Amino acid sequence: MAVDRLARAVREQIAFGRVLPLGRAGDGVWITENAAADALRGAVNGLTGVRVGALRIGPEPVRVPRQEAEPTTEPATDANNLPLVPPSAVPYGPLCVAAAFEAAIDRPLPATADQLRTALWSAAHDLLGLAVTSVDLDVTGLIDPQAGPAPVAAVEGPAGATGQDLTETGPPPAGNGVVAAALLVPGVARVTSRLGGFASGIRTADGGDPPAREVRVQIAVMPGHRALDVARAVAVAVTEAAEPGSPGPVTTAVVVTAIG
Repeated sequence: MAVDRLARAVREQIAFGRVLPLGRAGDGVWITENAAADALRGAVNGLTGVRVGALRIGPEPVRVPRQEAEPTTEPATDANNLPLVPPSAVPYGPLCVAAAFEAAIDRPLPATADQLRTALWSAAHDLLGLAVTSVDLDVTGLIDPQAGPAPVAAVEGPAGATGQDLTETGPPPAGNGVVAAALLVPGVARVTSRLGGFASGIRTADGGDPPAREVRVQIAVMPGHRALDVARAVAVAVTEAAEPGSPGPVTTAVVVTAIG
């Protein structure tokens, strides 16, 4: 039933969390909170004496940032060439990573917290390209190394969403140059369709006054590739592929929905 499909789409949208900005305003590239949180978890998974629990990423609270981040806004934005913003997207600006964790009792807590904060900070910038300006940590418990590994518990927050990843399998449809352009970019694992229950990971729409073409693309990024760099390259390639036959300028939004 249509109502059931709509309800499923809403549940999946909530599970994937917010859509976070990558890079600078004007790039038109984004990443789901779930994909970003999963990547950060993987980056700190090997740290000794640390077990990360709930992890969220969102706008930086109004305060003096602890560290300087890559500028998130450009000096000037052309009012006639504004980036296409996905639904439920967080506005471009500084971001904060908030993580709860348990620490080993046989190590100094400040040293463990500093190690985790540095690892999360580095992963956010070097692996993803998020404009993170602070990492807030909350100690929720202590780990006794002599007790052995604890059972894995369910994690709160967007990480670990179980929605199906409907993908484009095999070669792109004949004549679909936009899909082909996205898949040919180095670092693109596949085109996905996770957000909003779309049947396809690429949507185009013509219209407006003055006339224009909008393109929305969802992708998964291969491990070992920086999400921001791949998404930027996809935005350029897809925009160029969508220009032939367009009634006007092409604006593109690229959303990374998975790493790997």
